[in-house]
Amino acid sequence: MAEALGIASGVAGIVSLGIEVCQGLLEYYGSWKDAESEVMTTYNSMKDLTKILLIVESTLNSQDQTSEIIVKIHDNVALCKGGIAQLNKKLQKIKVISLPSTTGEKLLSQARRALYPFKKSTLIKLQEIVEELQAKLHLTLTTLNINISLQHFDVVSGQLKHLSIEANKTQIGIGNIQNSLADIDRRIDTIESLYGSEYLQKFCDWLSPIFNVFEKKHHDVYALPGRQDWTWEWLQDTQEFKNWLSRTERVLWCPGQPGVGKTVLSSSIINYLETQVKQPGIGIAYIYCDYNNALLTVPNFIANLLQQLFRQSPKSPENLLKIYKSYTKDTVHPRLGKCSILLRDVIESFSHVFIVVDGLDECPHREIDDIRDQLLDQLLNLPLKTQLLFTSRDLPAIALRFATDQRLEIHASRQAIEGYLQARINNSKNLRRHIQRKPSLQQAIVEMVAQKADGMFLLVRMYIDLLATKNVLGMVESTLRNLPEGLKELDTAYDDVITRIQNQDDDDVMMAKQILTWLYYAARPLNLQQLRHSLAVNLVAEADPDAIELDEDFLPDEEIIVSVCAGIVTCHAESNTVSFIHYTTKEYFKRRMDRQEIERFLHLEINIAETCLMYLSFERKEFEDFLTAREEHIDVDPELYYMLTFQRHIEKECLDWDLDTCYPLFHYAARYWGDHVKDMLGQVTQDLFMRFVQQRTGLEASVQVLAEKEYYGQRFPISISGLCLASFFGLEGIVTMLLEDGQNVNAKNEDDWTALHIAATRGHAAIVQLLIDKGASVNAVTDVPDNETSRATALHWAARSGHENVLDILLNNGADIDLRTGDGETALHWAAGKGHVGAIALLLNRGADLEAKSVHGFTPLCTAARSGQEAGVMVLIERGADLSVTTEGDSLLHFAAKGRNVEIVQLLLDKGFDVNLIGASGEYPLHAAAGSFGYRLNYKPDGVVRLLLREGADISNREGHGRTALHASALMMGGDKTARLLLESGIEVDAQDDTGETALHVAAKFGSDTVVQILIEHGADVTAETEYGETALEFAAWNGHEAIVRLLLEHLDGEDSEAWLATSRIFDVAMAGDVEAMQLLLDQGADISTAEDYEGKTPLHMAASRGHVALSRLLLENGADVDAIDLEDYTPLARAAQYGDIEVVRLLLEHEADITLGEPPLFCAIDPSMGYGDVEIVQLLLENGADVSATHQRWGTTLDAAMHQDSELIIDLLLEYGAVVGPQNKDGETAETALD
Repeated sequence: MAEALGIASGVAGIVSLGIEVCQGLLEYYGSWKDAESEVMTTYNSMKDLTKILLIVESTLNSQDQTSEIIVKIHDNVALCKGGIAQLNKKLQKIKVISLPSTTGEKLLSQARRALYPFKKSTLIKLQEIVEELQAKLHLTLTTLNINISLQHFDVVSGQLKHLSIEANKTQIGIGNIQNSLADIDRRIDTIESLYGSEYLQKFCDWLSPIFNVFEKKHHDVYALPGRQDWTWEWLQDTQEFKNWLSRTERVLWCPGQPGVGKTVLSSSIINYLETQVKQPGIGIAYIYCDYNNALLTVPNFIANLLQQLFRQSPKSPENLLKIYKSYTKDTVHPRLGKCSILLRDVIESFSHVFIVVDGLDECPHREIDDIRDQLLDQLLNLPLKTQLLFTSRDLPAIALRFATDQRLEIHASRQAIEGYLQARINNSKNLRRHIQRKPSLQQAIVEMVAQKADGMFLLVRMYIDLLATKNVLGMVESTLRNLPEGLKELDTAYDDVITRIQNQDDDDVMMAKQILTWLYYAARPLNLQQLRHSLAVNLVAEADPDAIELDEDFLPDEEIIVSVCAGIVTCHAESNTVSFIHYTTKEYFKRRMDRQEIERFLHLEINIAETCLMYLSFERKEFEDFLTAREEHIDVDPELYYMLTFQRHIEKECLDWDLDTCYPLFHYAARYWGDHVKDMLGQVTQDLFMRFVQQRTGLEASVQVLAEKEYYGQRFPISISGLCLASFFGLEGIVTMLLEDGQNVNAKNEDDWTALHIAATRGHAAIVQLLIDKGASVNAVTDVPDNETSRATALHWAARSGHENVLDILLNNGADIDLRTGDGETALHWAAGKGHVGAIALLLNRGADLEAKSVHGFTPLCTAARSGQEAGVMVLIERGADLSVTTEGDSLLHFAAKGRNVEIVQLLLDKGFDVNLIGASGEYPLHAAAGSFGYRLNYKPDGVVRLLLREGADISNREGHGRTALHASALMMGGDKTARLLLESGIEVDAQDDTGETALHVAAKFGSDTVVQILIEHGADVTAETEYGETALEFAAWNGHEAIVRLLLEHLDGEDSEAWLATSRIFDVAMAGDVEAMQLLLDQGADISTAEDYEGKTPLHMAASRGHVALSRLLLENGADVDAIDLEDYTPLARAAQYGDIEVVRLLLEHEADITLGEPPLFCAIDPSMGYGDVEIVQLLLENGADVSATHQRWGTTLDAAMHQDSELIIDLLLEYGAVVGPQNKDGETAETALD
C-alpha cells in the first residue's frame, strides 16, 4: 500500500504541474484567442486538455482507488511527464517575451505574429504536444472508468475519440468494448454534472431566445397565494378531459370568460402531467401566451417547444447539436422552417407528447402576420402522437378553428372559490383579527364575495385584496355590502382601485402613475430591475436636472412598487417580471383611454421616450473605453475597426461586467425609445434627443445593442448619425430639425447607408419624401464588399420590404428602376424573391425589365420560383415572363422544385414542362426537389417529390455524376420522408454513383441518421464499398457521427463488427504509443494494412510522428506499409524526420523505407516551418542516400532551407556532402555569408 501511495503521489504531482502550466498558457493566450485561427485552435485545445487534467485530479482525490488501479494508470500518466515538461518550457520562454500593452497596440497583428509566442511554428508545436497529452490521458480516464462523450465536449481531437479505449489490458475483449458503448449514455451524466450545464445553457439560449420564459411563468402562476390542488378537480372528472388524457381524442379546447381562472387551471393541468403522467418516453411541453410580450412570435414559440422537448428526449440529440455548431459563428437563431422540422423529429423520439397552450386568445390575430393562426397551423400539423390542449376566451374566430374538436367550458366552481377565500382569509392578519371579534364575518365574506364575483376568480381576488386593507370592522362590512356584482361591474372595481391610488400621498400617486404608464405602453414585459431603473431616472432628474449618471440610491424597492398600485400590479418571483394583475386591467385602461376618461391619470407615452433618452445619455466609463479602443486602431487595421463591436469589446476587456446587470434598462431603451415618440414630439424631447446624439458614447453603444441583440440579422451600421437613427424610427419632427440645423442629407455611415436607405427599408414614406425634398440622392448605392446587398439603392430596399408607397415616391423622384446591385439584381428581383405581389405589379407598371438577368443569369421569375414565392410567380407569368428561360442550364422547373412549393411546380407542369427535363449538370427536377432544404412556413418535405412521381418522374434517372434522387435525399437533414417515399416508389436502394457511393454512404457521410435507418429497413447493403474500398461505416466514423456508427455496427455480422471496432481504436493507441494495447487490438483482428484516417495517415504515420519506436516496430512487424503516403504527401519517414526523432528514422531506414518518395525527408529534417532542424537526422539521411542537391518548390535548394533555418551546423554538413553553393537566396544571402 505504501508503494501505491508513493506512486499516487507521483501521479498527482505530474497532473498538478500540468494543470498549473495549462492555466498559465490559457491566461497568456486568453486575450488573443479571437485574433487568428491558429491562436484560437491552440487556446481551445489547451482548454480541453485542462478539463481532462482537472477530471483526472478530481477523480484521484475523490475516489478510494485500489493500489491495482493506481499502478495501472501510473504508466499512462508517467508518459505525460515529458510532454508537460515541454509545455512548461514553452511557458517559461513565453513569459519573458514582452508584449504591447495598450488596446491599440494589441491589434497590430502583423507585428505580433513575428513574436515567438505567436509564430506559426510555436503554435503548431504547442498543438502537437497538447494532442499527444490528450491521447495519453484519454487512456487514463478510461482506466478510471470515465468515458467522455465528445458529442458534448470536443476534448480529444481526431476520429472516433468518442468510442473509448478500454485501457484495462486484461479485459480489452470485444464484449467489454461493446458494453462500454452501451454505458456511454449513463456516464455522460457524470461528466455533464461537471461541465455540461453551461454548454446546455448556451445551447438552449441559442435555440430559443425566450428560454425558460414559460417555465418561470408556470412556477409563478402555480405558486399564487390561495391556489389549491382541488380547485381543478371538477375538470379531472369530465369525460372530455379523460378522453384527451387517454388519447382517445387528440385536441381539447377549453374556453372560458375573462377572469374565470383559465391560467391557474392550465398551471394545474401542467403540474398534473409533470407529476402524475410523466415517465420515460412521454414528453410534456407548454406555452403561456401573453398579449404584452413582443418576443412571443411563432418562430420563438416553436423554438421554445423544441427546447423543452429536447431536454426530455430519450434519444441522442446529434442533429440539434450539429446544427448548433454550424450556427455558432453567427448570432442568428434557427428559422421557423428548420425548427418545425426539428420539433417533429424530436417528437418522434417519444411514445407520445402532451402540449398545453394557455391563453390562445392573447396571440395577435390580424390580417397581416396572424400569429394565432400560424401557431395553430404549426401545432395542429405536428405528429398524431401529440396531444394538444388549449385554453382561451370564447371568441368566434377561435371557435371556428376548433369546430370539429372536443370543447370543455371552463368555470370556477363554488367549492373552488370558497376554498380560495378560506385560504386567503387565514393568511390575512387584518381579516383574522376582525373574525376573532366577530366569527360570523368569515362566512359572510365567503358567501358575499362568491355571489358578487359570479364565477370570476379575478374579481374574487380583487375583492379579497380590497377587504384585507380595511383596518376597521365596520369598514369591512360596509365594503362587503357594496361590492359590485359580476363582469359588467368589473370596471367599477377597477375604478375603486384607481380612487384608492389617488387617495395616497403625492409621491406615491406620482410613482403609481409612472408604473402604470410603463406597464400600459411597454413594448414588451419589464423585469423588476428595468422598472426600478426607469422610475429612478425620473427621481434623479427631479433631484438634479443636470445629472450625468444614475445614482442607485434613487432605486425604489419592490415592496413600494407593488404597494403604491393598490393590488393591480404584481411582481412574479420566478420570472422577476412586473405586470398587471390580469389582462383585463390593460383592457380597462384602454376602454377608459378610448373614452378619454383616463388620460389625466396615466402619463403620456412620450414620457417613456424621454425617460429612455435620459437613460441612454448617462455617462458610462465602459462605453468611453470602447470608443477609445476603436479609435486607436482605425488607421492601423480598418477591418478590425469595423469588426470590433461593443459586445465583443465587453466580452474581451470586461469579463466581469454585464450590460444587463449594470444597466438593465439599456437594451429596452435602445430598441424602443423611438417607438414611444409617435406624433407627440415636443421641445423637451427634441432637447433630450440632441443631448443623446451629441453625447456619442451612448448613441454608438445603443446602436450596437440595437443591431446585435434586437433587430437586424444582417450586417447593421456600427456607427450611425442622429439623422439615420431618427429616420430608422420614422421621427419626422426630429429629421426636420436636424436637416434645418445643417446635417448633410446624403451623409453615409460606415456601410455606405444613407438616411434614405434606412427610411426606405423601414417603410417611412413621409421621411423618404422629406429627405428627397431636402436633396437626398435617390440613386445612392451601398458599398459593402463581398456582400449580396452591395450597390443596392433605396429602391431595392423598399422593394425587398414590400413598401409600395415608398416605391412610388422614389420612382416619382427619379429612381432608376433597373439599376443593378453588385450581383446584377434589380429592384424587381428583390420584390420577386420576397413574393411582394403589390411591389412587383407597381414596378412592372412603372416599366421594370421583366426579363432582367442577374450576374448568375436569374430573371425575376427564376428568383421567385427558387424562393418558393407562389404569388410572385403567378403575377410574373400573368405579366408575360418568359417560361423558357434557363439559368446555368437549369430550367424554371428545376428552380421551382428546389423551392419546394407544390403549387408552383404544378403550375409549371400544367404549362407543359417535361417532368423528366434534364438540366445542364444532368440533374432532373426530382433530384432538385429531393435534395433541397426548402425551409419555409407550412413546408411539406415530400410534397413536390410526391407530385413529380405522380406526374411520371422516372426514379431510375441519374444526374451527371451517376446519382439517383435517393442520393440527393440522403444529403438532407430531415430527408427521411423523401427517402421513404422514393423507396416505396421502387427506387434502387443500393444504386451506386460514378465513385461507387450508395445513398447509405451519402447519408452516413453527412450525418442523416434517420435516412440511414430507413435505408437499412429497406435492405441497404451496410458492407457496400466505393471504388476506393470505403464503407458507410468508415464515412460515419471519419465525420464523427456516433449514432450512425452505432446503428451500422448493429447491422454488421459479429465478426466484421469486432474487427472494425478493433481497427477503429488503432489510431488512439498509435497516438498514445501503447504497445500492449496495440498487440491486443491486433489479436482482435484489427487491420493495420488498410487503416487510414480522414487525412490519409496510417497508424505508422501517427506512431512515427510522435517518436514511438517500440510501437512503430510492432506495426512494421505486422505488415504496416513503411512507404504509405498521406494526403499531404508525407511518408512515415518524412513525418519522423520532420518531428525530430532519430530512433524512429533509423528504424524506418532499417526497414528499407524509400527515401525518395513523397515530401523529401531531408527537407523535413531541415524544415524551416517547424522552427528547428535536426543535424543528426540530416546526417543519417545523407548517409542513407538522401540527395543533397535536391530542390524543393517552396524552399529551393537544401542550402536555401538551411540558411532560412539559420543553422550553421546543417549548412556545414550539407557543404561537406557536396551541396553546391548557388546564387543568393531571396534574403540576399549565400551559404558563405550565412556562415559568416
